[in-house]
Amino acid sequence: NNAVLEALACGLPIVSTHVGGMSEYLPSGAGQLCHPGDALSHAEAICTWLDDPARREYAKYTGRNFALENFDWDTIGSKLLDCISK
Repeated sequence: NNAVLEALACGLPIVSTHVGGMSEYLPSGAGQLCHPGDALSHAEAICTWLDDPARREYAKYTGRNFALENFDWDTIGSKLLDCISK
């Protein structure tokens, strides 16, 4: 899932498979998760994102902000320190 976090941090919309913890990494509006094994739904999702610049622009800020708020090293370090302190 590191590639997903890197893409979010770069402001790229995500099109991926809905498996494991992917839904934990992807805020609403920052991309689309498709059914496993359904190549057509992945292709359609990509085409939809390519055809909608406004949606991509929204995803850019939504994904980047989500990555900064939840996965920035300072944020992670603070959460870890709080956990250890308890």
